[in-house]
Amino acid sequence: MHQVLIAQEAEYMQLLLQDILERNGFHISGTTANSEATLLSFKAKRPDVVLLDLSLPPTGGLVCLQQILKEEPQAQVIICCSIGQQAKLLETMQAGASEFLVKPYQEDRVLDAIKKVLR
Repeated sequence: MHQVLIAQEAEYMQLLLQDILERNGFHISGTTANSEATLLSFKAKRPDVVLLDLSLPPTGGLVCLQQILKEEPQAQVIICCSIGQQAKLLETMQAGASEFLVKPYQEDRVLDAIKKVLR
């Protein structure tokens, strides 16, 4: 069973993603709402995939992505962003993000993105 770390500032986004993933056979290794907790959880649990909010406080998703990839260069990190964040999204993809999701989340898109990075 694949483990997923959900790093989303908004609790309702955490719950939405958790519901989608658990109903489809994924195990949630943790949910975090800031970059420090995300990095600590990643180091402790080594999930198969991280769903990382681009706006994760206090450092932002890009810095958190860089810290995760420094810890584990092969980490599979899916960046989650809003429609208006395309410029930052490009920067995170160039920094090594595996895939991206645009809010609002659609179940089929979430599952497709995770399956893609797990291949």
